[in-house]
Amino acid sequence: MIRVLVRVVVILVGIAATGVAALLVALQLGWARHHEATAPPLRALPDPTVIERGRYLVYGPAACAYCHRPKADWPRLARGEMPPLSGNHEFPLPFGAIFSSNLTSQTQLHRLTFLGRLLLGVVMTPSGPSRPPLEMSPTGATVARGGYLANDVASCVSCHTDRQRGELVGPRFAGGQRMDFAGDTTRVLVPPNLTPDPATGRMASWSEDTFVARFRNGASTPETIMPWGAYSRMTDDDLRAVYRYLRSLPPVHRDTGPSLQPKSCTCRTRRTSRTRRTYESNALIALPLPSRVT
Repeated sequence: MIRVLVRVVVILVGIAATGVAALLVALQLGWARHHEATAPPLRALPDPTVIERGRYLVYGPAACAYCHRPKADWPRLARGEMPPLSGNHEFPLPFGAIFSSNLTSQTQLHRLTFLGRLLLGVVMTPSGPSRPPLEMSPTGATVARGGYLANDVASCVSCHTDRQRGELVGPRFAGGQRMDFAGDTTRVLVPPNLTPDPATGRMASWSEDTFVARFRNGASTPETIMPWGAYSRMTDDDLRAVYRYLRSLPPVHRDTGPSLQPKSCTCRTRRTSRTRRTYESNALIALPLPSRVT
């Protein structure tokens, strides 16, 4: 009887070991999956005007360079330099490090733990845009143009809206997201409320000219991860369009407090002044984009 039990245990252990070995091999070979993405028809035009427009978007409102260059190069971008989009910006995650792609070639390298490879190989899948891309973007210093920039190009909504487990859950542009940033484990960055609420909106009393001037002046918080260098390149018309769009939003009464706060603190929920809650950071990593904080 004992011999039979030993054989059964040995067989089960062998099956388990074989399964684990097969899983390890599969993850080693297949964690870096390739996903097909449906894209609208695009044509690369040699027209210098079109190329210059693309350069403006890449190094300006879209802030592509702030992800597709190492963070050490952010001062260069803030000075107005336009280095190649060679990638290698590190995004530290609990399960390893992911690096931005080199857009000048196909090379890319990540450093992931076993858990990271398991997540990327089995669990995680990419998600596309929430709606089809526009065939023609709005133009001029209009609310429509501002909405396009704030939601789709500069992605202001990604940081100036509260999140839970990566999903936007709060009123759009009402701020309050608590974001970790590299180099300080004791504090978080909290983007402000951008809606025109007269009591709690950060820019509710600003004139249009004040808004434009603020972007020309650059960062005022040294720890900020908002790509001020990119946004300072935006044209006056584009900045005025964003301002007019934000002013058109419904006001949300939400006081987000100072931009820098202790990582774990008891803060008042401003919508209901009598209640209190303890906020914990929702962000896992310090991202240059979508992490933009004023």
